[in-house]
Amino acid sequence: MVFCIFKDMKNIKLFLLYGITIVAIIAVIIWDQYMQEWLALQPDGGEQVMRTDLFVIYPVITTLVVLSVYHLFKKKSP
Repeated sequence: MVFCIFKDMKNIKLFLLYGITIVAIIAVIIWDQYMQEWLALQPDGGEQVMRTDLFVIYPVITTLVVLSVYHLFKKKSP
C-alpha cells in the first residue's frame, strides 16, 4: 500500500484551499510592493492614480481567507 497524506477527496480540497490562500496572500503582498514602487515614480507621487486592481484583489483575498477560516473552525460531523 502506498503512503498517502490524503485519506479522501475532502482533504485534497482543503489542502488546495489552504495552499491557494497562502499563495494568493503572498502574491498580493509582492504585488502591492511593486505597485508602491511604481506609484513613487509617478508624477506627484501617484496622487492621480486610481488603483482599480484593489477592487478585484480585496474581494478575492477576503473570500479565500473567510473560506479557510470557516473550514478550520467548522465542527466535524460524526
